[in-house]
Amino acid sequence: MLRNRSGVSEIQASLIILVIVSSAGAILYNTTLEILNGYEERMNYEKEARTESVLERLSLASTYWSGYDDNLTITVYNYCEFDVKVAEIYINSKRVDTYHYGNESPILPGELREIGFLCPLSILSDSAYSIIIVTERGVPNEFSWYS
Repeated sequence: MLRNRSGVSEIQASLIILVIVSSAGAILYNTTLEILNGYEERMNYEKEARTESVLERLSLASTYWSGYDDNLTITVYNYCEFDVKVAEIYINSKRVDTYHYGNESPILPGELREIGFLCPLSILSDSAYSIIIVTERGVPNEFSWYS
């Protein structure tokens, strides 16, 4: 007696399709999780960087000028919770090119740091100057100084 085997092959086909669809779903799920985790890590890194830059605070504690040349020494106080590295200093919108000391390493929280440099313009007695200290994170800190 011959048996009708069409029912068995349909069950086998259904099981094979079920295994294939389940495997594809698991692969898609894992890939999606990896992509989303990478995106979340990037967002957290950017958020942390923005938070640190918003919380960066410097204060110009003092400015020393001898009165006879264009060398300036400023004392900067870091009163935030992060190390801060001075990237650039501007005097009346002119960038300082020549540093003598003080800008080579980060300023630690609560630390006073003297930075000596050659002023990019001639300093005149009884004149007002704008000093902008830009940190490595791009945060400008603007101060006024009267010679």
